[in-house]
Amino acid sequence: MDLVDRYLQQVQRYLPAKDQDDIINELKDDILSEVADQEAHLGRPVTEAEMVNLLKHRGHPFLLAQRYRPKQYLLIGPGMLPFYWQTLKASLALAFLVIVIVTAVSAVQGAPPHELWNLLSGFFNVALYIFAWVTGLFAVLDIVQGRLNLQQGWDPRKLPALARRSQPAPRGLEAFTELVSTGVFTIWWLAVPHYPWVMLGPAANVIMFTPAWHQLYWWITAPLIISFLMQVVALVHPQWQWVGRSRRFVAAALTVGGLLLLLGAGDLVMATGNMPIEAHALAMINRLVTACLSLSALGVSVQAAWEGYRMVRGKMGGSTGRSPAGSETPGS
Repeated sequence: MDLVDRYLQQVQRYLPAKDQDDIINELKDDILSEVADQEAHLGRPVTEAEMVNLLKHRGHPFLLAQRYRPKQYLLIGPGMLPFYWQTLKASLALAFLVIVIVTAVSAVQGAPPHELWNLLSGFFNVALYIFAWVTGLFAVLDIVQGRLNLQQGWDPRKLPALARRSQPAPRGLEAFTELVSTGVFTIWWLAVPHYPWVMLGPAANVIMFTPAWHQLYWWITAPLIISFLMQVVALVHPQWQWVGRSRRFVAAALTVGGLLLLLGAGDLVMATGNMPIEAHALAMINRLVTACLSLSALGVSVQAAWEGYRMVRGKMGGSTGRSPAGSETPGS
């Protein structure tokens, strides 16, 4: 029944996320029942050619899925909507990547915080233009092409192979919100060496970071940059499932490594000399910093272990040959 599983996998890509399991299970039962009836009538198992004809009669996976999607389209019909959403998400992710790169370069060069904010907030104007252009383009395509006649010229034998069972990928607004929050946090972090007060607040008049902290700064920055880039890739190329499975584990593991480096670096803050501070008070601050780093390292280690377990479980689930009926497909 490999053809049936591959067919249902493609149908699932275009179904509403909350209804996928119920719809796929219902379709699978219906198809298998039809196969059983045909085999009882023929007195033998169906051939591959007969299975192909049966699935062709059901219709292209995309068109079949549209029967189960809500009819709430205005400018863009169901034939183009999934491709529209993916194009819009990818375009916004790439635009935000460019904005973050430009802002990051300015942050590293010591641009003032208000200038960094102006650069970042410029994304909202860019996003409006992208939304307008992408929506207009797909609306025109939908009008010009009409309903794509996907019934013609498709072959169930050419459907993609069964994908490995993987972790559910962040969807829609959730994925983009995660991307934006990581990007903003990265810009904030890049501004810290030039403007310590954004992290230390009023205490920046009394204490500052030691040379050891500055030497390890980019080792701590690397996980942020890698996590951000992997989030962009996951949005632009949802078919690269290994990115979705591994990105959080990679980021957490690298963060643990950076925190351990900081813990081994000794004191991380020292007196600025602008205001007097007693030695025991400075020592207490450093002990507090060490305690916070230790707790953070412990928490991120637990997160890394959990993400690693989910990643391995996803790979093992994909090797069991189970039906995709209960799986999630990124990018739908």
